[in-house]
Amino acid sequence: MLPTFNERENLERVVAGVRHLGHDVLVVDDASPDGTGELADSLAAADSGVRVLHRERKLGIGSAYEDAFRIGLAEGSALFVEMDADGSHLSQDLDAIVDAARGCGGLSIGSRYMRGGEIVGWPPHRLLLSRGANAYCRSLLRLRVRDCTSGFRCYTRDLLSSIQLEKVVSQGYSFQIEMVHRTVRLGYPVVEVPIRFEDRVAGASKVSQGEIRPEWRLPLIMGLVLAVVTAIPYLYAYAVQPAGHVFGGFFYLGDDANTYLAKMRQGWEGSWSWQNRYTTEPSPAAYLFMFWIVLGHISALLNLPLIVTFHLARIAAAFALMAAAWLFITHFIPDRSARRFAFFFCAIGLGMGYVIQALGHPVIFGNQTDTLDWRMPELTAFYSVLALPHFAWSGVFAALGVALTLKAIDRGSVVLGVLAGLAWLGQASIHPQMPILMGGAVGIALLLRPARPRGWVAGAIAFAIPAPYILYSYLAFIGNPEVQRWTFHSKNALPPESISLFFAIAPQLLLALVGVPGALRRRSREDLFLLAWLVLLAAILYLPNPAGDLRRRFLDGLYLPLVVLAARGMYEEILPRLRSLRARRLIPFSYVAFAAIGSAFLVLAPLAVAAQPQYTMTTAEHDGLAWLGNEPAGRVLCMPGVGLYVPAYSSDTVYVGHYDETFDYANKTKTALNVLTGQADIEQFIADNHIRYVVWTSDLGPPPSALGPPAYDTPAFKIWKVY
Repeated sequence: MLPTFNERENLERVVAGVRHLGHDVLVVDDASPDGTGELADSLAAADSGVRVLHRERKLGIGSAYEDAFRIGLAEGSALFVEMDADGSHLSQDLDAIVDAARGCGGLSIGSRYMRGGEIVGWPPHRLLLSRGANAYCRSLLRLRVRDCTSGFRCYTRDLLSSIQLEKVVSQGYSFQIEMVHRTVRLGYPVVEVPIRFEDRVAGASKVSQGEIRPEWRLPLIMGLVLAVVTAIPYLYAYAVQPAGHVFGGFFYLGDDANTYLAKMRQGWEGSWSWQNRYTTEPSPAAYLFMFWIVLGHISALLNLPLIVTFHLARIAAAFALMAAAWLFITHFIPDRSARRFAFFFCAIGLGMGYVIQALGHPVIFGNQTDTLDWRMPELTAFYSVLALPHFAWSGVFAALGVALTLKAIDRGSVVLGVLAGLAWLGQASIHPQMPILMGGAVGIALLLRPARPRGWVAGAIAFAIPAPYILYSYLAFIGNPEVQRWTFHSKNALPPESISLFFAIAPQLLLALVGVPGALRRRSREDLFLLAWLVLLAAILYLPNPAGDLRRRFLDGLYLPLVVLAARGMYEEILPRLRSLRARRLIPFSYVAFAAIGSAFLVLAPLAVAAQPQYTMTTAEHDGLAWLGNEPAGRVLCMPGVGLYVPAYSSDTVYVGHYDETFDYANKTKTALNVLTGQADIEQFIADNHIRYVVWTSDLGPPPSALGPPAYDTPAFKIWKVY
């Protein structure tokens, strides 16, 4: 069995050596772009002892061997040899390995590290890496085999039948280690045969530190870059505040961000449920917004201020999202250059909302346009990390969930199905609707490209795990008056204005459309999943459906399928048509740079407005909110400009605070203004609404004299404690 990916330069020589000894050959090619598959077909046409299994994309060496094993088992083969197609395994050692397996009845391994074995042509660092990996595996798994990672080996039919391939979960070169471990656990003998291993003389090696420590260097570095770059506006704002002012902690969607601090505070206080402290109507608590509740518990555990935990969650999301996006991208894209393009496009790309801004938000087809890519962080990875961490973490869970679910289905792995289910549960803790969309897309892909029964089971497990919480959330949204009032003012009931949404995702969408024809031609399960994701999302946004008030909560992670299709469009459709090597190198870089213009603006623009009032509060106001936080909880009467902050800094409930979370916000704002400016009886209002604290600011005119001396008193900000 010869698994191949880009081995055109070596394959013919290796096949000839094996056939010279009289052994049959099965080449398993993972859609090699260099023409290896076509060469294998020509060898098979000329020799009946050579066969070829073509797979639609790069699925890994482990699954290549598994597929080959299944073919051999079905056909009654007695011995199964693994051998690299790059020429590093010498055919002169093959018969000794075969004879050893036949003699022991179990597994024989061509060993580089026993007496008589040798390695030729490896640099010291690679030799150290390989020896270290083997030493680690022997110690961890308590194995006596000297060369656990060798890919030159022979299995007997009886052993492979006992191993039960559907239970093998490893891929890559860790597959070899797991197979040795399973052999030993089953009680079969393992015999090592010394071999001479020669480093390849043609082509590029596919094993590196990335097989033992997956190639996370790029996503980790990019995560660090995002963490540092996105921290710049906040650090600058804290540094440049004038005397008497405090930076509020947010530039982007600050109103919403303060409501998230309020939810975190409830977790910080020890609660595992949410109650809306931005409105005074009583109702049962709900187990929603669990992401923020958990962050609050973490903040209390670490004894950190809520605002610090909020930004630490952003920073952690930068690393997690880059790692998860890399996992997602590498699952769908085999080509290294296309992977890197998709990754950088995902990491720093934004939309073209600046065009709408430059045109003055024109009315098009009767609709007012807007810069949605500046208002909706969920549309891009960069803005998610920059603004609100729950959108970034939703992207993390989406990327992990998709990759793990599809791998679980492909391998029939229940373990991977459980891990995928935990990822979907994590996403449900942020937006419970998203796993429904993901489950629908997976279901469509499975119906059109069915899996083995164990694959169906693994997929079902993945979505069964979050299902109870998703059902609870749905029932809460339709049956809990607290939640119903919370959604009363929600803007999520309307789909995004189409022209605005187009400009918000234009760089990603336009290039993704170029990649769609290729996906339709291939129609692999992965391709069908990506297309189903986008089609279902469009239906949810623009067609009548039960999503109702929650339809825009399905946009999380939209950038993931777009960048994958965009990379395929770039590298499969556009670049191959260009004759100029310079153009093929310059165009991908230029496109990503063009898409990053909006991201650069979002980082740099706040530096010019960091000290403006909408991003700051006075020291008196800040200290007054801190004073409230140390007092017993109660209801607070204030104007919404202050009410926005109160539940984030204290355990109090405000009469009016946030335009989306305060029920009947407009009327309550008018009532509060009348009461605080003396146009209505403040004492009667306090009695009727059980108000414990009254907050006055200097823009309201003279302070209310009926309340006596304030408990917290500054010239411009006063708080009365009524009881």
